[in-house]
Amino acid sequence: MKAIYARHLDIVLKHEVPEQLPGFEYFKPRLSKIERAKSKLEPGDRIFQKSAGDKIRLFLIFSTHPRQEEFNLEIGWSTKGRFPADLEMPSTSPSPDNAEMLADEGVVGFYNLYPRVTGKSHLGWAVWRCSVTIDHPRFREIFVQEDLQEVTEEKASERVKKAVSDCLADIKSVALPYFERLVQIKCNATP
Repeated sequence: MKAIYARHLDIVLKHEVPEQLPGFEYFKPRLSKIERAKSKLEPGDRIFQKSAGDKIRLFLIFSTHPRQEEFNLEIGWSTKGRFPADLEMPSTSPSPDNAEMLADEGVVGFYNLYPRVTGKSHLGWAVWRCSVTIDHPRFREIFVQEDLQEVTEEKASERVKKAVSDCLADIKSVALPYFERLVQIKCNATP
């Protein structure tokens, strides 16, 4: 993601997530180098945390694409009072019976959760995309022309705000119900 978009994404997420998703606050985990490597976190990832009672912490993990103007989301949880940093495997796919929710910690890719709920695929939220699709005969030429156009601060802010608004709507309709079910399972589980 271009630096101008990344800057605006940081600003907009830090304002809009706590505003639109009560209880979620910006969170910067303190991880050792080994924990950071296991977690697969990148320096530009933005994490928001919410405590759901004293039993569980919920996480929204936003990541940007290094070469595309888009961002993605993973959602996580931990009953260990920490960020789920020592998960060595990639994010899990949600199972139809929510079996993954029985784990003390977990991370689920939104791209896996979204199709289960909506029946549609999810590629992330684009801040900018080329005006023509990749199968257009002049795609490369048009892409380069559009990609090289100067992006003003105002235009970057406008594009990021739109993408974040779409993202938050998806979180509300897909991720929050998943979290509600997770909290219900964790709070009703016997210690």
